[in-house]
Amino acid sequence: EKQAFGKAHASLTRAMETADGEDLVQLQASLESIDQLATNRLARTRSFINDELFAQAAAKLHDLEGDFEGMAQAAAAKESRKIIEAMPEAKDDFKAYKLLVTAQAALAKSSKAATRRKAKGILERIVKDYPNTATAKIARGLLRG
Repeated sequence: EKQAFGKAHASLTRAMETADGEDLVQLQASLESIDQLATNRLARTRSFINDELFAQAAAKLHDLEGDFEGMAQAAAAKESRKIIEAMPEAKDDFKAYKLLVTAQAALAKSSKAATRRKAKGILERIVKDYPNTATAKIARGLLRG
């Protein structure tokens, strides 16, 4: 469920206002676990950016925003996503990634020959139209594959 971690974090924070002793220690540990999970997910998106998988990074950041809404990590994810979306060098990767998602969905839905041909055509289009993107590398791998 979207916002689950953000809601849990807010609930735990409120519960800490009246907790003491062992309850307070457990609540603090739970809060730290949620914070660490959000921080780790935010850090993992850097690998997508480093690999120039801009659209995938933006998608992961968008998910993080929703999952951890209300937390500092969600705000950082939103800021990072907006920067990526504004990068001129990311423009072609966003277009290629949209096509890649379409091809992958078609492959996952059906094993029919016609569907596989259609997906192959989409992958070939990615390679042809966006050859210098990291997403094209993924498409090439799927075509070989």
